[in-house]
Amino acid sequence: MARRITQHGQTNHATWPDESRNMARRITQHGQTYHETEPDVSRNMARRIRQHGQTNHATWPDISRNRARQITQHGQTYHETEPDVSRNMARLIMQHGQTYHATWPDVSRNMARRITKHGQTYHATWPDESRNMARRITQHGQTYHATWPDVSRNRARRITQHGQTYHATWPDE
Repeated sequence: MARRITQHGQTNHATWPDESRNMARRITQHGQTYHETEPDVSRNMARRIRQHGQTNHATWPDISRNRARQITQHGQTYHETEPDVSRNMARLIMQHGQTYHATWPDVSRNMARRITKHGQTYHATWPDESRNMARRITQHGQTYHATWPDVSRNRARRITQHGQTYHATWPDE
């Protein structure tokens, strides 16, 4: 399949080989060439994009195993890894020389998320959905937290931000 569009005096075109084989997409836009390649979904998927003179690429191993995503953009490498959803999920991102990371334990137990960004630690924890959910975030030296009682009863939300407490309650839907 081929698709060509002329827009704003530019020709954008994309080509995709037969879906029974690897798919490839190439777009020329504003004098730049963007291209993506995606092998058959029965194997590892790879995506590569050329944008503004930079190569952005992401690779995902077979979804039956851990998933990994890596992107190079503006000379920086962004990467995410996600172990098999049957185990704890972990996400790591490198951006602008900083490491962002979040970890989620198995969804059959409490979920936890932790992110380090610009030297700050952001974290949120959610107890098991069968009980009350709690979210806590530390950002720029401040603690933000919200609590929601069990969704089978009235929901309550409380947030502390910059020394102020915001709260809202919603009766059960």
